[in-house]
Amino acid sequence: MDNQGELLHFLDILDLNEEVIDVPLKSLMGKSNHSNKHLRNIIQLLKYKLLINVQEGIECENSEEFDFIVKLLKDLTSDNVSYVCEIINMVLCLKPSDVVSKAEHLLQQILSNIDFQFEAPSTSLTSNVNMDKLLCLKVADSILNATIQFGEKVSLLFLETPLEKILDSSDEVLKVYFLTDMVPALIFGVVGYDILDRIWDHIQSFKGDNKENALKVLSCLSDYYLPTPDAKGDSQFVSEIVHQYNFWEIVLFGMMSDNASIRKISVYLTKKAIDSIIATKKDVKVIYLNEIIFQWNNGNTKALKTMWHNFFILIDSLEEKQANIVLPSLKLFESVNVGVWWMNSAFNMGLKHENTQVRLKCMEYKLKTKIRNETEAQILLEAINDINLFDNSTIYQGLKAQILELLADPQSFIEIFKSISQVKWAPIPLYHFTDVLANLKMDASLVANDKDLSKITADILRVPCNNVVLRRAVQFNIIFFIKHCLNHLNWKEILNIYPNINLKIPFQENPFIEIVKQVPITKEDKVMNLKIMSESYANVDLVLLNFLAHEEDTNIVIEIIEDKIKKIQEGLNRQYADKKPYLNDVLFLLDLSSKTKDSSLNNIYEAITRQNKTLLLYLLSLFSNDVVLGMEDISKLCKYHEFVFNEKELGVELLQLYKTAVLFLKSNPDIDKAVISLFIIKMLHSSPVMLNSYKHEMLNVNSFIQIVSTEELKGAQHESMGRLKNVFYEKSCAIICFLIKEEKDVDSCLNDVVIYMENVLERGGYGCLKWILKTVNKIINKLTNGDINFNLIQFVNRVWSEIEELKSNSQYSPCIEEFVQLITQDCILKNPIYNNVIVTTYCNKIIEYGPIKTNPLFYLIRKLNGKNMKEYGHLIYVLCDILLYCPVPRKDQRISDNVTLEVLQDPRYRVNKESIDVHFNYEIQYLAIASLCNINDAETLGIITNLTTIRIDSLFKNKQRYHGNSQLHRVLQTTLQHILLLVLKNGDLKSFWREHNWCLDMFVKLPHQPSVRICFEWFISLYFYVEKIAIGEEMLQIMKSRHIPLTSQFFIVYWLLKHKISNNTYTELEYNFVLDFLLAHTMGQLFNVRLNAQYLATILYKLAKRTTKYEYTINIIERTFSECNTDKNYIKLRSDYFTNDFDIVGNLTPYFIYYVLPKLCEIDSNEKINMQFVNHIIKGIDEKVARDGTGEFINEWKCCRKSNDQFAVLQPSKGFDERSSEDVEAMGTIQKKYVPWRNMSDVNVYDAGKKRESPSQLIVVASLIDKLPNLGGMARTSEVFGVQTYVVDSLRHLQDRQFQGLSVSAERWINVEEVRPGRPLKEYLLKKKEEGYAVVAAEQTSSSTKLQTFKFPKKTLLLLGHEKEGVPCDLLPLMDHCVEIPQQGYVRSLNVHVTAAIFVWEYARQNVL
Repeated sequence: MDNQGELLHFLDILDLNEEVIDVPLKSLMGKSNHSNKHLRNIIQLLKYKLLINVQEGIECENSEEFDFIVKLLKDLTSDNVSYVCEIINMVLCLKPSDVVSKAEHLLQQILSNIDFQFEAPSTSLTSNVNMDKLLCLKVADSILNATIQFGEKVSLLFLETPLEKILDSSDEVLKVYFLTDMVPALIFGVVGYDILDRIWDHIQSFKGDNKENALKVLSCLSDYYLPTPDAKGDSQFVSEIVHQYNFWEIVLFGMMSDNASIRKISVYLTKKAIDSIIATKKDVKVIYLNEIIFQWNNGNTKALKTMWHNFFILIDSLEEKQANIVLPSLKLFESVNVGVWWMNSAFNMGLKHENTQVRLKCMEYKLKTKIRNETEAQILLEAINDINLFDNSTIYQGLKAQILELLADPQSFIEIFKSISQVKWAPIPLYHFTDVLANLKMDASLVANDKDLSKITADILRVPCNNVVLRRAVQFNIIFFIKHCLNHLNWKEILNIYPNINLKIPFQENPFIEIVKQVPITKEDKVMNLKIMSESYANVDLVLLNFLAHEEDTNIVIEIIEDKIKKIQEGLNRQYADKKPYLNDVLFLLDLSSKTKDSSLNNIYEAITRQNKTLLLYLLSLFSNDVVLGMEDISKLCKYHEFVFNEKELGVELLQLYKTAVLFLKSNPDIDKAVISLFIIKMLHSSPVMLNSYKHEMLNVNSFIQIVSTEELKGAQHESMGRLKNVFYEKSCAIICFLIKEEKDVDSCLNDVVIYMENVLERGGYGCLKWILKTVNKIINKLTNGDINFNLIQFVNRVWSEIEELKSNSQYSPCIEEFVQLITQDCILKNPIYNNVIVTTYCNKIIEYGPIKTNPLFYLIRKLNGKNMKEYGHLIYVLCDILLYCPVPRKDQRISDNVTLEVLQDPRYRVNKESIDVHFNYEIQYLAIASLCNINDAETLGIITNLTTIRIDSLFKNKQRYHGNSQLHRVLQTTLQHILLLVLKNGDLKSFWREHNWCLDMFVKLPHQPSVRICFEWFISLYFYVEKIAIGEEMLQIMKSRHIPLTSQFFIVYWLLKHKISNNTYTELEYNFVLDFLLAHTMGQLFNVRLNAQYLATILYKLAKRTTKYEYTINIIERTFSECNTDKNYIKLRSDYFTNDFDIVGNLTPYFIYYVLPKLCEIDSNEKINMQFVNHIIKGIDEKVARDGTGEFINEWKCCRKSNDQFAVLQPSKGFDERSSEDVEAMGTIQKKYVPWRNMSDVNVYDAGKKRESPSQLIVVASLIDKLPNLGGMARTSEVFGVQTYVVDSLRHLQDRQFQGLSVSAERWINVEEVRPGRPLKEYLLKKKEEGYAVVAAEQTSSSTKLQTFKFPKKTLLLLGHEKEGVPCDLLPLMDHCVEIPQQGYVRSLNVHVTAAIFVWEYARQNVL
């Protein structure tokens, strides 16, 4: 009896009246406690009472019921609130005439009691407070609904409760209820309390990330704040917020967010705002700080809407990950003119895009606009800070030119300049950006004051850069920038900048001198500035630069030196004075003296050396008990251990200092005194005065080792002294190594040296490793002759482990270099015991680590270069492995190597390659080639050839193909290059040409890359030529029997005949045979075969320069070529070097084999090399081959070989097929998949990123599918057509790249569930059947229905079968329907993804679209 009339009729039959209802109602209301059951009964009774009122058309008193409501409100809980709300609503409806007054009374009481105290997150109290608020809101909502039901409104003029503060709550449930239920009720049911104005005023105060909440509030209430006409053209609300800057500020904040869901809300609000503006037919112009934020001209609505439409397409496309979707849309940057604020939001997305091409293209557009603030500048710099941008030279040079042009704008310059130090730069982008600064020409002081500029410059110089070479280049670039743009700096600002520059070059070559010269200064200021500079020894270079710039200041500098000496002397004369404050002055004088020695500043050097006695006395004073130096001070002092005192008159003082140091060292001093003693000993052992006059007084290895080995360092156990202890061990090891000049120096103390080194290895820091290895290398012969108990294998293993733990390259490189020298010592190589456990083991490890750490392998091949491979047979295996070393570097590593090499070769940076231990893969490869050429023994070369071919066979054993420029490609290519080189070494030996069988077999084993194919064809041609096999049927049969490809046969006979024509050794029979062979295929089935045969025949005919029977045919071919000279295949063939200019003997040069051939064949095209190094190695190889080679073939080669200069004109190929972003743009079209303007209801209030509710009730079950591309494709199809749920067998698939490659993020926007095949799937199907779903299988059975005739139920579950087996038999009985797709072809079935797409489309067509 749901119908109200039927229910009233039933009441009449029962003769129920109000009095009958009131008795049980009063009884229930009078109870002290009310359970939910009581409340349900009360609701039923109130319903009857309301029905009676309706029947009789009267009102009834509700005072008792109203009092009952007040009573209920005191016991309000989350369990009973829904019942209480319903009771309140019905009680108010009992007497409509009083509904407003009583509603006002209740609302005032309820809303006034809401407390807005500060909420402490994550406390139970907060939860209770929020719960009370939520209950109050629900009750208030039910009261307002009662008034709205009668078309009334309550007046809350005097309500002061700030309900808008609910938006400050951290309780999402509370906020959502307030916005979605309470706010509409307040809007339609209240007067005198304008909730919309209150909310708007409140959210304008939101700051920072809290503005996201403001966006969500606006999106939820957009129908009120941004009203649009209904279907009748009427609008209930009027809003002016689109005219206010604060509204657009909030929207733009969202547009600039990195959160896609927040951006989506902002786009939604912008579209709503535009629709609202169009409805008002008014102009809008919002200005902030003299800039137009938003403008709308009603008279130009159509054009403006189109422009904004394009802007939203641009924004939406930038949300996509795939470059082929995004890049075409970026052309809209050129046509969209919605204002810089809005365009910056698009740039913000583009410059942070995952795809490098997209970022680069957005950067190009951004660099055409001015930078207005630091935020814009930082976003731009963050985008530039990407190593991948600097792979292609042409692209990044164009980018740098654009940056330079942008920096010419003063405002853009200062905003960018201020932001540089705020970015966490990678070394390569930092180098390139500072290179742009170095080329900038402007007066920066016009846009900012010099003080700020100098501070920013100093901050830039302090930006970390872990690449030594690039750090040096960055500092040079900043110096060039200062010279060009900051030419108004004063000395104070220079002093702020220079300490951050550490070029480590002679001060005479320091480019900073040009800056010093242009600093204006008065004579009075000079004295003061030089004194200020001399306060720190770190400013010595700056003092010297100043002196070079102003040589007239000699007297001032000498006066400063004298003042410092006087100050030190005064301190020394005061017996109990603290000596530590004078250390800085001593360090300053030591540094100044060492840098002016042997220079043009000899007068300064002499001024200091005249006072060397004072310096010696100060060093002597450091042994005083009251002098305690810290680690930092001692480290500074130890830097001058090579300082030399040359004055003979100081002999007594030097000896006294030396003896004091030795005496202190013997007396078990404190750790700091022990380190100072070692510093003095090391320094004075380099003094000519000591060596000439007091050598008999000085320590030798034996006496020194006796002292340090028994040393008990005081305070060394203290944790803070750990670093000093390491310094002590490092300096002691350095002195031991220094004292050992010859092996005989350790005759009397060899065992003591070994014991001490083992102890230091156990206790000392990593700084000791280098000196221990140097020492062992000096005495290795004595250590391995068996006279001493020294376990070399154990030592090598231990040292290798220690070296692997080294973090700093400055420590690692010298240690590993010494290690390589150790394992390649002749005494170790000659001893069979060490062949496997040391030599082979560690050589293999070094080769294995080569792609990651190039230095060890460089040191190894450099050492092997001088070894006799015949004498050390086991090294042949090592050399073979290095000969096949050809790693494919990671992209970032390749870019880093290229930039480092660029800096090393740039004369601006004055880098001494020998002083910087940086090595590259190409150096290793060319040194390996040089090692190969140094071998003259034919047997050894034969072993190397055999070993490399065996290695290749092993690598390609089960391979069907390999990719271009892959590791396999490079290894095979390199092997063939070595074999070609060996032709020059062994070309006249019959035994060598046995390798032709391997080449023929390998050639036909699998498809090859062009470079490899050319090498095979080249070697086979040389084999036929050297073996003097005539060009004829015999040669052709050899190739056919080995299944040589037809095109390769063409080139082999072509190259052979071409070479013979060039030296006039061909016969007419050979000429006719080749022409007949080629012309016989000019009408072949394959176009490539026809074209090659025709073109090669015409070339040979022209070379022979003779009239023959082929003239007519050749003329026809040439006419054909003239008619199709624009054909790309013909053009490619005509420009191909190997087709037109290649000669099998003339081109057989090391330079062509190893450098030119790979470049022509697009190998290593992006890897730069130092041509000076390559030419040096190649020159040595050329000379050695020419000198050592003998025989008929070598003699011919010497006569006809091409010079390296002839190859210089060759232009290497462009490289890999890398389409630029412009190419992609030209090929693509703009994809317009975005949130439709007219339907934006899927923007969720508080999480726009959540999966949207779909009108579809289709469930697609793919649990039986196991191929990831199919699963990814079905996810995409499901998202496009709004499938409710997509079921897979494992959610882990969603993280797989194969899945994501087809899904293109669809899994983020649909509900995906996991159901395993087998029993879980069967239970899932049964559960869905119980829920009312029709289970439909995409399967062909005897009773299946044709798809075109099947009507899909609204609630459908589509089960897809396995790719091969289909739907299992045990699941078929559970199906409600089996549906098939009719087919016409012979193929048995469609791909499961295609099948799913057809089914999903048909469902959507019937039920959704």
